Amino acid sequence: MEIWQTLLINGNDNFDNQQWTQAQDCYQQAVECLDILCAQDKQNFNLLMAWISGLHNLSALYEAQGNSRIAMSYLMQPHQRLIEHSQAQQFCSSAQLLVLRGLNMTFSAIVVLSKKYPNCASCQEALPQAQVLMRQAQPTMH
Repeated sequence: MEIWQTLLINGNDNFDNQQWTQAQDCYQQAVECLDILCAQDKQNFNLLMAWISGLHNLSALYEAQGNSRIAMSYLMQPHQRLIEHSQAQQFCSSAQLLVLRGLNMTFSAIVVLSKKYPNCASCQEALPQAQVLMRQAQPTMH
């Protein structure tokens, strides 16, 4: 088992036991590790999806603690990276399809959080920003 996998599992265990600081440490270490691995292997979408999961876990952690603003920031990070991937010309069409599926996943999480916290200003600001980015990421059909 890879170290990042162990860190995510430990983070989940700590999360389930409401040990927020320990969960945060595990998730952040896993995300940092995955970020390095993703930079080394840009074509590995399994690593990218694991990185997204780690950030979504951090989002859930901050939401559980009542901090929707930080929770939203952890959802926007992978969404923005996937936008960048969608605009890169280095990926084949099947990889682009995986990126678009990932965008759908990240966008859905942003929508859910923004609807859940209508009084959260940063959540409400993030939704239109994410929608614009989604439109920009859509491939042009010829």
